[in-house]
Amino acid sequence: MSKLEVKRTICTFCAGNCGVLVHVKDGRPVKIEGNREHPISRGFICQRIQYAIKWLYHPDQLKYPLKRMGERGEGKWQRMTWGQALDEIAENLGTLKAKYGPETLAVTEGTVRGALFWMRSRFCNLFGNPHNVFHPGVTCALNRYSIGQAIAGWRVCDKAMTPKKTSIEKTNCVVIWGNDTTNSIQRASA
Repeated sequence: MSKLEVKRTICTFCAGNCGVLVHVKDGRPVKIEGNREHPISRGFICQRIQYAIKWLYHPDQLKYPLKRMGERGEGKWQRMTWGQALDEIAENLGTLKAKYGPETLAVTEGTVRGALFWMRSRFCNLFGNPHNVFHPGVTCALNRYSIGQAIAGWRVCDKAMTPKKTSIEKTNCVVIWGNDTTNSIQRASA
């Protein structure tokens, strides 16, 4: 009989990086709940965390590269090795760079979900690109963190976008703009 372990970590479904407790048995997560001791989220988590384990082990999860074989939207795909996929991508990028220059490459992201920007920057640098980078952090996350820092004294960690030290308890007024906390947050179960 294996032992159930509880690991303290953060959720990375969004840039909030809420504190969570992951219950692990036989090396696999079996339950995720809010961590009441986390200095910011204090046990509150959004509804999507309940789907994390289902997403992680979903039978349709993509685990290898696929190449489209038909027209866009036909749903025709061919499985290929990682080596084949990376070689084909490298060849196509080389062709584009030779024809149009390194500025032809633009890098874009979804919501800011981690601190792995160095990889993107290093890749662009080696490609000769002047960083044609687009991401919502410029219009959303960076401004939010700057305002949070000015109002509540938050400092962002190097590895996770979660404040190291907070003085939110000393704040007289907090404005939550653009959130529907009554529907998007639930209290961690006791």
